[in-house]
Amino acid sequence: MKFISVFVGVLLSGQFLFGQGEVFHLNIQVIDSKTKTGVSKKGISLLPLGVGTTDSDGRAVITIPKNTKMVELNVPPGFEIVDPPGPILPVPASEDVVIKFWVNEIQARMMAEEIDRLKQEKDNAAALASSLELKNRLLESQISHLSEENVTLQDSVKAISKQIEAAHHQVSAIDQEIGQYRLAFYDKISNNYQKFLNALLDMQEALKHVSQAFIQEGDLRNFNDRITALNQARNSMHEDHLANVKVVEKYWSKETSIKLMGLYDQALHNTYDDVILPLNNDLIAKLNATWNGNKPRIFAQRKAVKHTKEALKNLQQEIQNLRTQASEVLKLLELDKSS
Repeated sequence: MKFISVFVGVLLSGQFLFGQGEVFHLNIQVIDSKTKTGVSKKGISLLPLGVGTTDSDGRAVITIPKNTKMVELNVPPGFEIVDPPGPILPVPASEDVVIKFWVNEIQARMMAEEIDRLKQEKDNAAALASSLELKNRLLESQISHLSEENVTLQDSVKAISKQIEAAHHQVSAIDQEIGQYRLAFYDKISNNYQKFLNALLDMQEALKHVSQAFIQEGDLRNFNDRITALNQARNSMHEDHLANVKVVEKYWSKETSIKLMGLYDQALHNTYDDVILPLNNDLIAKLNATWNGNKPRIFAQRKAVKHTKEALKNLQQEIQNLRTQASEVLKLLELDKSS
């Protein structure tokens, strides 16, 4: 699987890069192949033409020289392009045409493997720099005993000094790339938690007015939409959560990974399994029975509302616990996410 590295640059408007009438505004959309929604607020680039940031729909407009035939897209760390097969595409004839790139989030295990590869590459570069520095010191020692006319060793020292500088530069560049992957992990964990919390808050609000779902079909549809959104957020929270814990233990600390596991337990078990899932029998089954005509509406409504009041009380406490744990975990991750 090919990982697409991030391009770091400064976005300049077309008027400073190219003359008037010599630019083409290329419309790009980056779409998550699983959710079928745009990948928002992420930096993308067209090497070496320019960079941009996607909007809430995953769209970005990048100014390129007119008559450019082909473009190559670089997507943020943590994503890979799945369609088209490669990142290189021809430029359309019209600025109205949107080039669509379908992407997948790279699984935690694969991202961890990439970080391992980068760390090994960094260690090799650092070892090379150390070896060259030793060789350079030996040559400088020899030069001190030679006449100034002997420039051969002096030239060797200069050449090795350049190699040392290049090796150190490579180490620095790898550190930056590793930092980008750590940021991608942080964003993934943070975003999944925030979506889950928002879905819980929406469900909490829906439960307060659930009696209307027994009466109005529109309220029933709205309630079902909240359930669907919560289930999707729970699945995103659950997916790769054990792999995320292992990554945090490896690249952050054991203490932080334990706290992250506690956050997942709070979200997936204490909140979802213990509070939300019982509503399948206490509420949702009664709603279905009412609308299918199998149970009297008033009788089912009263029983469901009674169970819902208890669920709301428990849900409020679990949400507070979830917020407390998440605040601590995200603070620990953020303190060290780019080091």
